[in-house]
Amino acid sequence: MAGILTADWAFFDVTNPSRALDFIRDNFRKGFRVIKAVGLCDGKGVTVGKTLKEAEEAIRDCLKRDKFGAAGRQILIEKKLKPRRGLVRGEFSMTVVTDGVDYQILLAAMDHKQVFDGDKGLNGGGSGAISHPDFVTAKVKRQFENDVLKPLLATLNNLKIKFKGVLYFGLMLTDRGPEVLEINVRFGDPECQVIMGMCQQGMGELLYRVATGQSIKDIKVKFHQGRAVYLIQMAEGYPGTVRRKGFQDGDIISGLEQVRPLKDIIFVHAGTTFSEKGRAIRTNGGRVTGIFCRRTGRRARELARQRTLAVVRMVNWPGQFHRTDIGEIGCEAA
Repeated sequence: MAGILTADWAFFDVTNPSRALDFIRDNFRKGFRVIKAVGLCDGKGVTVGKTLKEAEEAIRDCLKRDKFGAAGRQILIEKKLKPRRGLVRGEFSMTVVTDGVDYQILLAAMDHKQVFDGDKGLNGGGSGAISHPDFVTAKVKRQFENDVLKPLLATLNNLKIKFKGVLYFGLMLTDRGPEVLEINVRFGDPECQVIMGMCQQGMGELLYRVATGQSIKDIKVKFHQGRAVYLIQMAEGYPGTVRRKGFQDGDIISGLEQVRPLKDIIFVHAGTTFSEKGRAIRTNGGRVTGIFCRRTGRRARELARQRTLAVVRMVNWPGQFHRTDIGEIGCEAA
């Protein structure tokens, strides 16, 4: 309806899983490899089938085994988009805040869904993120604004929908330009942590005005210079069933006292809880803690990456794991 570039797709639901399985068998070699649950699944509802068997199992998980409940009873099977020639990944996100008339485009970011280095392993909710992937040039940002954002807002306006809030665009830079992987009406996670960490001023006023129905026309959010890396520490077993050995409340997290005095990082508690037993902070989820670091100058991103890896060695619990290549892989210029 809005004429926005996106992947070819087909829709299926729980009433006829056999039709979805027949479709993937007929079209897998044609590039239809992405299985998406239509509902919200904590960032785990997308499978990119490396083999036909993987794709079939993802369909069965949604339409036969009810893995995601109501969120997975409708699915899209999409053709896998290919990044622009010369790019390793090509995936990035743009976040927009709008009052229904005016809008502000925030920082470009890139997250990593797979839990292991080299973009290997299962998709989780995000293992880390960076700001400013180098291939998202000023030209690419203009293409996004003119070919994706403005057509979407115009279509909403034509439908008499005055949307106020946050729009999150998951995108792939292809040879045709930015193509849409997903649109959500929320901040991305972990991209939000990168955006907020890089914010210098104006974000609070921007969000307050949108929430209270005021114009944002004269608000300008300012961001710090440089590049940022956000690294997530995960619990053993994530993104499946996480470790629960010995303590109902999870494992004790050690080393937090070393992190508290650090002024050059932002340490995020994501999946933690305070336990009265032993008065300790324990793990309470799959993505447990996150480390944000910003650096400026030449090699800014690499310096931020090295700093997050130094800090992550201070904080530990049994079974903790993390990626080591956030800020190193897939962010090169085209």
